[in-house]
Amino acid sequence: MPHKGNYLAKTWININDEEEVAFWAKRFHVTPKEILAAVAHVGKPVRYVEQHLEHKLLNG
Repeated sequence: MPHKGNYLAKTWININDEEEVAFWAKRFHVTPKEILAAVAHVGKPVRYVEQHLEHKLLNG
């Protein structure tokens, strides 16, 4: 399992790792459930998840 500092170097989110999901949730200021929903919608790439969450924030 990677150290938390290594999560930023990753290009995709491992939804099976609760610590990693929690890391990304904190980073994007959302809940872990919202991370999982975003991954279900756009896939595991961090860039896609970030764009989806930004779009959701801007458009309600």
